[in-house]
Amino acid sequence: MLAWNVINAPSTENRSGLTQTQQRGEYLVNNLEHCGTCHTPRNLTQGLDKDRYLSGAPLGKWFAPNITPDNDTGIGRWSEMDIVTYLRTGTLDKRAYAGGPMAEAVAHSTRYLTDEDLIAMADYLKVVPAIKTDDYLIPVNVSRLPQPVSNSIIYDLLEQKDYLAHAKTNIANSSNNSGLNSNSPKDLYLIHCASCHGVDGYAQPDARYASIVGLSSIRRVKPDALIGVITFGAKGAFNTAPKMPGFSEDLSPIQIANITNYVRVKFGGLPSSDVSAADVTRVIKEKS
Repeated sequence: MLAWNVINAPSTENRSGLTQTQQRGEYLVNNLEHCGTCHTPRNLTQGLDKDRYLSGAPLGKWFAPNITPDNDTGIGRWSEMDIVTYLRTGTLDKRAYAGGPMAEAVAHSTRYLTDEDLIAMADYLKVVPAIKTDDYLIPVNVSRLPQPVSNSIIYDLLEQKDYLAHAKTNIANSSNNSGLNSNSPKDLYLIHCASCHGVDGYAQPDARYASIVGLSSIRRVKPDALIGVITFGAKGAFNTAPKMPGFSEDLSPIQIANITNYVRVKFGGLPSSDVSAADVTRVIKEKS
């Protein structure tokens, strides 16, 4: 332990040139919230790699993303109020939704912080050294995102249920289908995902079902985060939020790949997606 401490402690160092607010944010990020524990890669001794501070790291079945202010791979395009909103609520419309360990951090910690504390953290996160990684975030193309079926469907459970039943019936009765095709991307989404996330992807916020339209996790060059959520499930930031089940035992790798591609294109606005069964098998092997 003495040798490990010599190499790795302290895991972070106070920076000079920060404003008083940023200094408070630095203390909160590095000490009270321990953000680097998840978001900073580890070195060979399993200490925090200070040269890649907050640039993203694997975390069990999850991946804690890059939260440095890099515009392409981090949160550089987020405003300070975006960061405050996310840490307070665990959601950011058409950009982010906290699940897994981050949901726990929001549920048990950051949502209880004062506005002053959250603003300090956001101010500090905007001035940490930006680090560009290879996991690029594809900018959202708003024109490609779906529109809600109606103004009321995201709040009306019966309308959502009826529309879903109608959509399934139309597919089953179409000339190209003798019934719901177990490998059709759209069919798979309707069967396994739409009852919670909605036919149009906007879900039902009042019931704490997560909207998935435009989320950053489905717009990354690397699809591993989305594959992981579909495969292993996810828990929301609040106890009242429904827990998403994992489909590793119910769906084959090719079916999970098909859903992943459908979600990335339909609700992420990507022009195309080529996730394969081999990609899914790799993620399952790495995360199991």
